Amino acid sequence: MTTAEEDEWWIISSPGIRKCRRCKRWIAQGERIWRRQTNGAMYHIDEARCATALPMADPPPFVPATVEEYWQVFERAAASLESAKWTFAKTMPDVPHEWTHRRSWKTQSPERDAMFTDAVLRIKQLGIERRWRSMVNRKLDINDRYYWVMDPIKAPAEVGWLINRAVRLTYEAAPPQWFPTWPAPLESLVTEAVEGPLKDRSVLDIGATWVAATQEARRYLAIGPPKDLVRLNETTGCALILETGVQGFYDPLRFDVVAALYGAANHLSRTELERLPLLTTPGGVVIAMFDKTAVPTVFTAVWPTCTWREVGAYYFVVVR
Repeated sequence: MTTAEEDEWWIISSPGIRKCRRCKRWIAQGERIWRRQTNGAMYHIDEARCATALPMADPPPFVPATVEEYWQVFERAAASLESAKWTFAKTMPDVPHEWTHRRSWKTQSPERDAMFTDAVLRIKQLGIERRWRSMVNRKLDINDRYYWVMDPIKAPAEVGWLINRAVRLTYEAAPPQWFPTWPAPLESLVTEAVEGPLKDRSVLDIGATWVAATQEARRYLAIGPPKDLVRLNETTGCALILETGVQGFYDPLRFDVVAALYGAANHLSRTELERLPLLTTPGGVVIAMFDKTAVPTVFTAVWPTCTWREVGAYYFVVVR
């Protein structure tokens, strides 16, 4: 490079993830690069660096061998993200969200740096594409928030540098409630399926209809649409509630009883139904009630060893 040419260039730290004009591969955020003053074009520092740079590519597909493997991968990413240090984006108060930077993970340990890379990859693999204003991002639902990355979908996870999260209901309409009226209770059947007093049990209540469990269970958590959760909380005044679905639910603990009562099970996808037994403790039980708009093959195909019977307007299903 001549002196005249050098006068047209700066050596800078890349302000974000960019593509090299020479090799068309990725420049990592913070990497030392050449930048042309006249047009802002960015290049790797030399051709040797171009040769080692990561190419553009869609994230590798995630094809789990089993249902258990899918949810293990999801929960590992959820645990990493929930345990991260998050900072509120105070320069954008009109767009409330939080962020975490790879730097804060990397300074903790090489293992945490690898966990950041894995989290970026899983957001891209497991997330759902959502549009907000002019932007489309893949966002991964975890409990009442969703998470997205600030780099192109084709950028390798290894160069990801920033993850955002926001409360989902701030930007999306609430899902419809499941129960227009409070379902008629069938407490005796539920108690029989539990096989013991609730005071010794932890309960996950999908749909928020098990009022007795809010008062008697050793540990109680309800998940579901906001209007159903509000109704339960107004009725009991003591329910621990979380606006989320089974697909995005994360809790490090397992439950003695997982219940989807009074037709709540009808609202769950096959993937979500497959997950329910995985949320129980060893020896735990799943209690699901489908209204008769469903057919028995909906649940017998998912849970071949379940027991079930017809009770009024419902199929009452127990999985051990």
